[in-house]
Amino acid sequence: YDGYTSAGVANGTGWKYTTSGASENDWNIKFEYPQGGTPTLTLKDAKLDQIGDDGTTLYTKGANDPETGLPTYASTRTCSAILPKSGSVIDLKIVLQGENVIEANNGIIRGGTSSTVHFKSVTIVGEPGSSLTGTGKGIGIQGTYGAPLTIENANINISTTNSGGSAAPIYVDGGGNLTIKNSTVTATNTKNAAIYASGTGNIIIENSTVNANSTFTSTSGAGAINTANTVTITNSTINGESSNGAAIAGTAGVTFNSGKTAEISDGLAFEGF
Repeated sequence: YDGYTSAGVANGTGWKYTTSGASENDWNIKFEYPQGGTPTLTLKDAKLDQIGDDGTTLYTKGANDPETGLPTYASTRTCSAILPKSGSVIDLKIVLQGENVIEANNGIIRGGTSSTVHFKSVTIVGEPGSSLTGTGKGIGIQGTYGAPLTIENANINISTTNSGGSAAPIYVDGGGNLTIKNSTVTATNTKNAAIYASGTGNIIIENSTVNANSTFTSTSGAGAINTANTVTITNSTINGESSNGAAIAGTAGVTFNSGKTAEISDGLAFEGF
């Protein structure tokens, strides 16, 4: 890894992966933290995964075996692909360029692990023609401890498989709002809600196409799109399917503004409006 403090970064620091003789623009992942600006992580045709070159899963190294003295390895690696550093509470902007793929067991973009280790906000912005495909067993894209999550001008497809409130493809908690604008978002979960806002968080969908599918094996909630507060949909197409409850469930109400379209499978309905 080549560290640099001036080239390509105005009034700040950054890093990039380089190989011998690589040019300044030859990177797939770049982090910039300009003074007075928003920390920005840019993914450009990046692939973050836990799969080795031989096609097998990378394992976590454990303590040495007391008899052989050789290292032991856990059968599963529970890592997050993108998460805040301990002691760091910052806003994070993620810019998508090209086709990006993330495969991680414990968080595709994990908002945080405690009140002192979390992003203050997460904003994902896609440039024309870009995309993000993410798969994982647990957390997908998350805004936590009240941090808002915004997806704008992006093409995102996220799937997860674990049960539990935070183990959803797209999730906010602690009162943070989830906003999807001018985007195409597909969220699929085999064991819980696909898009979920807990507490007082609202879900706002504007000028977007959202595909949300959930197959419940837990009772932690109902609805492919679920919030304890309100869901507001404007000029958007919503395709939803859930095996447990409504396709869209909002305790405080579901509001449709102009241009709404809803395609619901198997006779499922909207709740709360």
